[in-house]
Amino acid sequence: MRVFFKIVLFLILLFSGEYAVGQKLNFEYLTVKDGLPQSTVRTIVKDKYGFMWFGTWNGLCRYDGNKFKLYQTIPGDTTSIGNNRIHYIYKDAKGILWIETFNSFICRYNYKTDNFTRFKVNQVPQMIRDSTNRLRSLLVFKKYTNFLKSHIGSFEPSQTKEHIVFQTNANSEGGLNDNNVNCVYLDDSKILWLGTATGGVNKADLNAKKFHSFSALKHKSAVNTPIRTMLADKNGIWLGTHDNGLLFINRKTKAETYFVNELSGKSIRSIFKDSHGDIWIGNRSGLDKYDIRSKKIINYFREKEGSSSQVNRFFAIAEDPVDHFLWFGTYNGILRYDKQTNKFEKQSLQKYFTSSAAGCLFFDSKKNLWIGSEYSGLIELKRNPRTQQWTDTIAYREDGINPKLPDERVYSVAEDVQGNIWAGTANGLCKINPKTQNVKLYTTADGLSDQYIAKVLSDRQGNIWIGHKKGLSKLNTRTNQIRNYSVRGSHQDYEFMDGSGCIEPSTGELFFGGIDGFVSFRPEEIIDNLNPPTVALTDFEVLNKTVKIGEEINGEVILSQALNLTKTITLGYEDKSFSIEFAALDYSSPSKSRYAYQLEGLDKDWIYTDASRRIATYANLPSGTYTFKVKAANSDGVWNLKPRTLQIMVLPPWWRTWWAYSFYLIVLGAIGYFLYRIFKAKQEYNRRILIESLKAEKAQELDALKSRFFTNVSHEFRTPLTLIIDPLESLLSGKLSNDKAKEYYGVMHRNAARLLVLINQFLDFRKLESGNLNLKVHKGDIVAFVRNVMAAFEFQAQQKNIDYRLETDLNELQFGFDADGLEKILYNLISNAFKFTSEGGGIVISLSASAENQEHIILSVTDNGMGIPAEKLDKIFESFYQVEDNDRADIVGTGVGLSLTKELVMLHKGNITVSSVPYKETCFTVTLANLTATNPNLESTESIVDFQSREDAEEVILETEEKKSQSDAAIVLVVEDNDEIRNYIRMNLSGDYKVIEAANGLQGLAMALDTIPDLIISDIMMPELNGLDLCRKLKTNEKTSHIPVILLTAQQSEQYQMEGYETGADAYISKPFSSAMLLVRIKNLIESRRKLRELFNKTTGFNPLVLGTNAADKAFLSKATALIDANLSNENFDVEWLASEMFLGRTQLYRKIKALTNQSAQEFITTIRLNKAAEMLLEGKFAVGEIAFMVGYTDSTSFGRVFQKQFGLTPKKYSQQGKK
Repeated sequence: MRVFFKIVLFLILLFSGEYAVGQKLNFEYLTVKDGLPQSTVRTIVKDKYGFMWFGTWNGLCRYDGNKFKLYQTIPGDTTSIGNNRIHYIYKDAKGILWIETFNSFICRYNYKTDNFTRFKVNQVPQMIRDSTNRLRSLLVFKKYTNFLKSHIGSFEPSQTKEHIVFQTNANSEGGLNDNNVNCVYLDDSKILWLGTATGGVNKADLNAKKFHSFSALKHKSAVNTPIRTMLADKNGIWLGTHDNGLLFINRKTKAETYFVNELSGKSIRSIFKDSHGDIWIGNRSGLDKYDIRSKKIINYFREKEGSSSQVNRFFAIAEDPVDHFLWFGTYNGILRYDKQTNKFEKQSLQKYFTSSAAGCLFFDSKKNLWIGSEYSGLIELKRNPRTQQWTDTIAYREDGINPKLPDERVYSVAEDVQGNIWAGTANGLCKINPKTQNVKLYTTADGLSDQYIAKVLSDRQGNIWIGHKKGLSKLNTRTNQIRNYSVRGSHQDYEFMDGSGCIEPSTGELFFGGIDGFVSFRPEEIIDNLNPPTVALTDFEVLNKTVKIGEEINGEVILSQALNLTKTITLGYEDKSFSIEFAALDYSSPSKSRYAYQLEGLDKDWIYTDASRRIATYANLPSGTYTFKVKAANSDGVWNLKPRTLQIMVLPPWWRTWWAYSFYLIVLGAIGYFLYRIFKAKQEYNRRILIESLKAEKAQELDALKSRFFTNVSHEFRTPLTLIIDPLESLLSGKLSNDKAKEYYGVMHRNAARLLVLINQFLDFRKLESGNLNLKVHKGDIVAFVRNVMAAFEFQAQQKNIDYRLETDLNELQFGFDADGLEKILYNLISNAFKFTSEGGGIVISLSASAENQEHIILSVTDNGMGIPAEKLDKIFESFYQVEDNDRADIVGTGVGLSLTKELVMLHKGNITVSSVPYKETCFTVTLANLTATNPNLESTESIVDFQSREDAEEVILETEEKKSQSDAAIVLVVEDNDEIRNYIRMNLSGDYKVIEAANGLQGLAMALDTIPDLIISDIMMPELNGLDLCRKLKTNEKTSHIPVILLTAQQSEQYQMEGYETGADAYISKPFSSAMLLVRIKNLIESRRKLRELFNKTTGFNPLVLGTNAADKAFLSKATALIDANLSNENFDVEWLASEMFLGRTQLYRKIKALTNQSAQEFITTIRLNKAAEMLLEGKFAVGEIAFMVGYTDSTSFGRVFQKQFGLTPKKYSQQGKK
């Protein structure tokens, strides 16, 4: 034991004394200012987790390198320490801490619960006490090994007679702060801990970097002065101070020699030893040389006293290794000195310098010169390796043109073993490749603790050492790794001066000058601490309050054991804001430790911090599971790659817990079920409403269909009724000839048969609906039957010029069918085809039999009429349905025919299909079964057609030859799509008028424009162009506007009549009409026009515009009259001229004027001229000959003859009579 004490005390003696130049042990202190509860420290130990424990006379302390945690006696709490006066701390083989207190309590520290278990000394089976009855060793519960407890510092007389006391020197930097050492502890990191009586804890790192700091210089005027430049050799160290001259320290004798008055100035900026051994000193006031042989100072360029000139400022000195000329960097540029001639020569490098001040000079291994300036960057003067002549100059600037530098201020230049140049600037360290001129920049982002580079030196291992404003850094050129070192001075970390530093050539020792002295070290002795620190969690706060073990917060215990031993923490939703404190258990330089932490699940990257900010704070975390990770790096930058972790679970609020979600699910289920019931009830209600709505809509639709049905039925009935009633009235008058009466009887018979067909169709439809229609099957020749039915439509085909034919390969086919039903099927399909096929179209009836035993026939009706839209094909067989087409609004029907047809086909055990391409082809195909198969004993029977037979049709055709009218009879154009009506009107008018016919509106318009008839009778509902549009076009055309128009229609409402009159119609007659009334209306319209024309012919000065019955007629007459007036004197103005000016043909002009005035065109011209002549004769201003010439006559004789014929008087007598 005494050997151990002697070793410790020897170390203390070795490292605690004063040593001006050399190595010593530096102590750091932990006192009450740092958190110790009391200055007397009796015992020290390091626990198994890395915490330091100090026993004082006012409590037990745990230290983590940054702060203390104090354990003191709490009255009434048996888990607290037994007494605040601690005698001894012992760590047994299992790492358990045993603490002896003043009142003979033995306390065991519980790591998990962070409290103590107390034992009385008499509870310990065996005790050993010394002569003073103090406890030396004990055995606890037979489980723990014996340990010794002893006071250290002053040895007891019973142990040894040696008594060693170290006196404290208050002026000794880094020495002991108390001469009474109570205990000594050397931990596993080779850190020596001393507990003192009044100085607290003294700590010394035996592995500390061997940086030797020098600040307490003997010369009082040089104490704590900045060192601006240095030179070291085997004899000693030359120090150039900021304002206290030059100091030389002899390394052997430690003697100091001070130079002040002998120098040109006190502010030393550069020191250089030349090849002769002389020392050159550059300062702010001149240049000096210390002659090593004569030991004298020689002044060069010494500035006169009181002068403020900057010319003699020398900042840098270097010697050319080739010719040994000295180069000086001054405020005014570069000087070169020849020692043989003792002459200075200024170098012309001004074009490379924005400022002439050159702050550093450096010759590299290739003998090239590097010049660092204050504001002009770095200049390289290159040599030819063979001739050693200066050949080139390269500038490294911050101007974007030359190779890039981060700053124009260059304070230091060095070269590494690979030949790279390192330049220290005010904004980073630059590595320059002289061959490629490539520049690589190192800054704080690369690991430097500061990027204001004051001095750069290269050691023998190739490492680059950098002095800056925050200490020292080393850059390993092989790995590019940077280590930062803190070097303590007397008051603070060293801050190094610009360009201040040197290398001792013989030993490789490096020197850096700072604001408070200088630092020296041998690079090979600076060994990095490669042991990463252990990280401990030291405190956990919720809402800025430290959480204690077992403490309930918001009803929950957060910590059930010590935080550093806890793996998982669960926080309530209210506790989601918390802080975690951590510490690196590294005691060499804890203030230089670095930290990085991350909360996985929140932080995307590591968050880096330093020893002054060792708390991670998080607020308002969402519920979830997070992992807090923290790692640390020691003062040499070695990181612990395995971070300390703590899982943190933030519970959701009660409304987001599983039972809350279960409740929500139940509630949602109940609501869902309730909504489902409501939905189903509403759905059922909507269904009923929909059914009622559909019923109402269907009823409304049915009503509309029935209304339209009855409207169409009435229209269908009106036409045949007209052709029955009116001929009957004519027959009753007894004025018709036998031939005419016979013709009227034929018309009446055909239309009565048509009515019968319609009525039977409606009755059959009703029977089908009630299921009372039965087939009467007969066996007969179906080919002959089809031909017979087709014959009824041949007259209509001739009238409309329709290609109407039967296509079949069958000459005869005995087939079982219902004659009446098949007749109705064929009649409906063929009549529809004629109804929708325009004039000049085609209708083809096709008949064929199935190949197998002729059990079926296939009957098709194909036309090229208007067709049926695809979207309406599936509806045309519905009852009362009609295809609406605005282009064919004139075509009406009952909507029963096709529905009846389909039902009849189905009764015949067949089917009907339809295909249609509008305006190209529509085809109805009927397939019928041979009903003989079900009635094989049927006899052959002829079918009888209930309407017009083939013979009747031929008779009608023969009787429709138009009777020739007299040439002077008025022309009446009849426009009617119904052949029967049109023929009937023709028969009634042909005796008195010349009748021309048109089957539709377009045909009628063309005939009106071509023939200019005297009167037009038109039906309203017609194909191609309806009657209203036809009337509108006629009345707005100059050629036809004068023609009276009578409209015929089955519509009797006032609305239709008003619409007819608005188009310009002259008369409106409803069907069924009286032929007598029609003749009277025709006669009255033609007679009224005739009377107007006669008035125009007989009256002098009659305005021809009165003859116009509408705007178009008046415009026509006004234009014609104006043209004649404009050409009165033109004897060549004739009918041809007038027709050309009116844009009409001669015949059209003739008919137009004849219809309006009852005069020919030539007579109309003559009448206008003579009326003008009569007016001038009455005025009496001109002679008869002059007037004749003025109205287009070349001689007065012919004029007089024509005038007398018109007015019955000669021109002269007409003038005389007018004067009376």
